[in-house]
Amino acid sequence: MTASNSHHRMNQLITQETRGTEVEHGCFYFGNWPPESDSDFPFDIEEPPDSLAHFTDTGIAVFSDCGDEDNTARVEVLCYTRPPRKNRSTEHVSGFFTISSDELAVATLMMAPAEPIRAPYTGRVQVRVNRLPLKTEQEEIERDGDVYGVNEDWLIELWPASPGT
Repeated sequence: MTASNSHHRMNQLITQETRGTEVEHGCFYFGNWPPESDSDFPFDIEEPPDSLAHFTDTGIAVFSDCGDEDNTARVEVLCYTRPPRKNRSTEHVSGFFTISSDELAVATLMMAPAEPIRAPYTGRVQVRVNRLPLKTEQEEIERDGDVYGVNEDWLIELWPASPGT
């Protein structure tokens, strides 16, 4: 068995879901659903000019290059049992949040969620947010019962955080 096969067997992909969300004011949310209170919303912060995302205890504000007029982000969420390998060809940022609910969601700034995703585990998770290169052909995704062109692609990878991190 090669080292890569050994890594693959030990690092199991347990959730793979894709959602479309409207980008409002240059950002969207990913995290616990439903939020427990208004303080769960990670949008009271100013976007750092050099960051893709801002992590809070309950979720992530993801900063898009899309404008505010009907732009759609396609978000793929992958949940693993252990840290996945980094894709060195993507722009990414890592952080942590705590899954404290049974569901996670990709949502707009005004907290209109895409179909929620069943949380595969609870507790503190490590997260890697990747901005993916958009394919050259215009692709479409369902959002809010209609079909929209994709303006931006994202990959959010989660796994349980190691003790002490």
